[in-house]
Amino acid sequence: MGGGCALQQREAIDLQPHVNKAVLQLSQLTNQVYELESRLKSLEKRQVQVPDHMRRLADLEARLKDLEGEVRNQAMREQENVSLWERFDHKFNDLHTKWEDERKESQTFRDEIQKRIEALSSGRNRETSNLIKEGERSGEGAASVQPGRSPEEDAYEDAYQTFRQGNWLAAREKFQTFLVLYPTSNLADNAQFWIGECFYSQNEYERAIVEYEKVIQDYAQGDKVSSALLKQAFAFEALGQIKESRILLEQVIRKFPQSEQTQIARKKLESMGKGGGTRP
Repeated sequence: MGGGCALQQREAIDLQPHVNKAVLQLSQLTNQVYELESRLKSLEKRQVQVPDHMRRLADLEARLKDLEGEVRNQAMREQENVSLWERFDHKFNDLHTKWEDERKESQTFRDEIQKRIEALSSGRNRETSNLIKEGERSGEGAASVQPGRSPEEDAYEDAYQTFRQGNWLAAREKFQTFLVLYPTSNLADNAQFWIGECFYSQNEYERAIVEYEKVIQDYAQGDKVSSALLKQAFAFEALGQIKESRILLEQVIRKFPQSEQTQIARKKLESMGKGGGTRP
């Protein structure tokens, strides 16, 4: 008996290291299991958070697409603005070129009109002087003196009343005589204008143009310039020279925008645009 117990005791002593080792391994396995359980729980938590991350990622992608669309639209708008500006710039340059061409053409026509007026004036001065001298010798240019008026005013009124009576030749001679006698009168520009009206009333449009031009050139600061330009336009129209007439009507509008003559010129241009216009 005693020997058996001793044998068992020795075996137990021999197995003790193995038991200790097994216990240690069991403890390590237990720790590993615990770590695996912890990692599993962490993974489970992350798995729960994945849908939120996915939704946020989807939202970010949607916002990114929206921003890309806005950037594209903005770029297209900028490109359209650039194209629109380029078209506007081209249009402006075209209009400016056309305006320059029309201005030059208008000036050319005005120069041509001036040359024609000078040509019409050539050779007329001697005839005019002879008419004035004949009027002076015959006494037809003499004005009757009225109480309260100066001889100058009487002479002008006498010529004007003769014009109103439709006696164009006599009225013209009286106005010409008035200009010889009173060249610095305040009524000189009026007298020169009525000389043009005498010729116009007799359908002598070329002579009328010449006389109206004297108002424009010699009495540039007078109040008959706008009327002279307007009647020049009418006279050119009566001669069938519509382009020259238009140029003069436009000058009336540009130089005398607030005048009664401008209103007449506008209506005349409108009628020309509708059907060529008629003599006033």
